[in-house]
Amino acid sequence: MCLYLSALFASTRQIVRHLAEGTPVVIESYFARCLATHRAMGARLGVTLNRSDFSAAPL
Repeated sequence: MCLYLSALFASTRQIVRHLAEGTPVVIESYFARCLATHRAMGARLGVTLNRSDFSAAPL
């Protein structure tokens, strides 16, 4: 899972840039789905994202 999370962090700047330019972006939800499944099975991996990392992205 760390590989996919690090890839999301690495691509964040590109994603935000594309969104700012008005280009639609599709982001794979593998990490979120994997984390949810592992938590349901009892894993205790915690991930905290800083909201400011995504402040430039429109919601």
